[in-house]
Amino acid sequence: ALWRIVNHPSVTAVVQDRVLRAHMAQGIPLMHASAPRSAHDGSGVSIAVCDTGIDTSHPMLGGDDSRIFNTKVIGGYDTGDLDGDPRPDSVNGNPHGTACAGIAAGDAGTVGDYIGGVAPGARLYSLKISAGDTGRASSSAMIAAWEWAITHQDDDPANPIMIISTSFGGGRYTAACDGVDPSMTAAAANAVAAGITIFVSAGNDGYCDAISWPACISSVNSVGAVYDGTLGTYGFCVASESCAGSPDSRCTGTAKLAWDDTAPDLVTSYSNSAPFLTLLAPSHDAYTTDIVGAGGGYAGDYYPDFGGTSAASPYAAGAAAVLQNAAREHS
Repeated sequence: ALWRIVNHPSVTAVVQDRVLRAHMAQGIPLMHASAPRSAHDGSGVSIAVCDTGIDTSHPMLGGDDSRIFNTKVIGGYDTGDLDGDPRPDSVNGNPHGTACAGIAAGDAGTVGDYIGGVAPGARLYSLKISAGDTGRASSSAMIAAWEWAITHQDDDPANPIMIISTSFGGGRYTAACDGVDPSMTAAAANAVAAGITIFVSAGNDGYCDAISWPACISSVNSVGAVYDGTLGTYGFCVASESCAGSPDSRCTGTAKLAWDDTAPDLVTSYSNSAPFLTLLAPSHDAYTTDIVGAGGGYAGDYYPDFGGTSAASPYAAGAAAVLQNAAREHS
């Protein structure tokens, strides 16, 4: 395990630098966001997507493969690899961040089931927290990304960073976890003090009384998942501590197998939940942006079945951008 030193006003602590993993038809109508989105599309607001990077060559994410940034993805940094290029590799990169970006703020347009992001007029910042081409990130890289967003909030004064979306995390916490990592908690508090709203996926273990870190930090908005439609019957392997499902040989170790007869607004069996969960958002089989070309997970440059609480967090982030846009226009 990796360890790092944390400087805190009252104590210097040594905490484990944990490895975090990605929490994996458009839910816009389910959110009743179609009308608000047409009137207030997120213009004048930026969302910082802390994930595996954003493919800025995708036509719905700026469509420019000659530059690192463009008119849609206007800035960012790779805190996972400590360099100025937060794009995923075009051949071996992980498409998770690109999929999240498309849900939150991809440009409006219709391609298959894709109709653009929840806030198609918003700008994006790409903060790649993953290491190399993997779907893993260290907690220190996530902290650095949140702090970068604060420091660079007004790099473009016309489109300040007002929202952070993070679909990574780990662990099992049955109550607010502010004491787990003081530096992460401080970064969250500093972001909120700067007027930035943070959304973090709750995790996909199927816990009924717990969510993952850093979603469990009290100043963070934790996001669980609901189905966005009737999609048939699905089975998922969930943690042994889940209240859903039962042990099954098709799931490894002590994991349980849970079945869902899907319906709009039904909480997915895999979504972590707890009394202190902040909100639920659409998930599962979202049709969203993928890495363009050979590096994409699917042919055609679109990800047809992106899901998990990973999808729910950028849905919520996009909705917040729409609200921020409306508030700024009417202030």
